[in-house]
Amino acid sequence: MDRVGNDYPRMIALSHPNVRPVLYESEIKHYSQHNMDIIDLATNQFVSIDIEEFISQTTLPIYQYLFSVGDRGNITDPISLMQYKSATQRTLTFNNLIKKTPFASLMDKILQKLEAAYGIPVDIEFVADIDERGKIKINLLQCRPLTEVQDQDHVVLPKNIDNEDIIFQTENCLHRASIDNLSYIVYVDTDGYHDMPGDKKYQIGRAIGRINGFLEAAGETYILIGPGRWGSNNIDLGVKVSYADIDATSVMVEVAKSADGYVPEVSYGTHFFQDLVEDRIYYLAVYPGLPNNFLNEHFLLQSSNLLNEIAVEYIEFAHIVHVIKADKSRGLFRVIIDRHENRAVCFYSKESSPS
Repeated sequence: MDRVGNDYPRMIALSHPNVRPVLYESEIKHYSQHNMDIIDLATNQFVSIDIEEFISQTTLPIYQYLFSVGDRGNITDPISLMQYKSATQRTLTFNNLIKKTPFASLMDKILQKLEAAYGIPVDIEFVADIDERGKIKINLLQCRPLTEVQDQDHVVLPKNIDNEDIIFQTENCLHRASIDNLSYIVYVDTDGYHDMPGDKKYQIGRAIGRINGFLEAAGETYILIGPGRWGSNNIDLGVKVSYADIDATSVMVEVAKSADGYVPEVSYGTHFFQDLVEDRIYYLAVYPGLPNNFLNEHFLLQSSNLLNEIAVEYIEFAHIVHVIKADKSRGLFRVIIDRHENRAVCFYSKESSPS
């Protein structure tokens, strides 16, 4: 669920399950899943390991449904477990799971029936078990409606915003909304966060929860801006917070800054994203460096930081966690999102919220 830079899930369109965006053997191997999560019974912990390490130590009678095999650069789908065992190269493609079992058609039927029962598309979690004959058993673990935020009426992007007043802008937006009269921005610096040791990264999440509680008690909502995926279990992909740590937010922004040629994936489609949608917290992703995307890091880093007043116990992170209060001589923060114009912008505005 949490992809890292060199690891890729197999995305399956149930209407055309055999179609995939890569064709050449080298691409198929590169854009495949290389790691897996296991439960280490000796240490009682979740551990991520290389798939090659795992399959070199064990053989299951279903591997021919999961892996494609290769020899001298050619990738084919094994016709039996014996062909899998004799192969010199193995790539996790799930090809035979799609071609030789009813997995895709079963999932399609399940989703259609659930949508008919709920009256709305649903998001599910499931466990699929397959035996050596290709018989599939699916257990549903979770089912929830896919809530949709309704667009606001009469949303108009201002024509001429002073560049000095813009905090961020992006062309990646899903809604039409105007969120006005916001007094605070909470910003986690991307570069500073990624340079931190792991134990300190966990503390950043706790600092955000403390700030959120303070602002909520004061009757304030705020704009939350930070690196990668908010709420990720992988602290290298984003700040690990629970929903209770950010529930006073009005607008949540994920900064997907490219590093070493890799642009982080953001939260579209995840359960965390659905929590935001259901509570009408507007979500945006900003890709600094890409066209029509901008993050005013100078403003965010140089503005007066109120962390010492709100969460003094986390003052050691003041170079990374910034709590910024709007300068009322310039106005308050305003965020306008217009998916029709494919643009969202946050800026200082002296306009009052419309009545």
